[in-house]
Amino acid sequence: MTPAYTARRALAEAGGGLRGVVSVWTPGLYATCVRAFTYAAVRVGAYPCARDAIAAGGDASFAARVAAGSATGAVAALAFTPLDVLRTRQQLRPHALPALDVLGGLRRIAAGDVASLWRGAGVNVVRASILSAAQLSTYDVAKRELRDRRGFAEGPGLHFAAAVFAGAVAQTLIQPFCAIRTAVFSDGRPLAEALRRPLFRGYGAGLLRQGPVLALTLAVTERARASLGLAPM
Repeated sequence: MTPAYTARRALAEAGGGLRGVVSVWTPGLYATCVRAFTYAAVRVGAYPCARDAIAAGGDASFAARVAAGSATGAVAALAFTPLDVLRTRQQLRPHALPALDVLGGLRRIAAGDVASLWRGAGVNVVRASILSAAQLSTYDVAKRELRDRRGFAEGPGLHFAAAVFAGAVAQTLIQPFCAIRTAVFSDGRPLAEALRRPLFRGYGAGLLRQGPVLALTLAVTERARASLGLAPM
């Protein structure tokens, strides 16, 4: 199924019209926003520091960039897995959890079993480690190639081009982990059962999401670094 078909079907099931758009758009939205300001901020924001620390002040090798991205992704995912669990369940079962109350949703999931907030954390950490390693190292290399050898000036155009390319590379590598993670988060399926799912289902939608999200995240990060007087990533 294509992303367009999936979107049309979801809107049709929601009743169509503006109400249908709202009902499709809002489940998990608050949890996703909170996740963007926590998980994404740690994963991307800490990357330059980790990269430079691994490189010990020298020019970072590609291996150093991969290691830095992997480390920041893993730490962020381990810390903020509960938000991923919450938003996945809100999106799949919109009426089972409060849509606008992140803390209330987390409390409901954790009722009687706090460990359920970290169910699937292993898959989530592996996915985030691969995602960040691929995304951020590829962005780093692509940006330097475009700037130093292709004549791009430091700015939004350069950041967007490098981010879209990095997003495509990263989504291709992590797609199987996305499918497994969704199965584990949504209803607590055993990993062995989740592995039997079609692992590249939803790849098109993930690809369409990954580039723009990464472009926006890195554009904000680059602007924040510039406003603080820091060098570009």
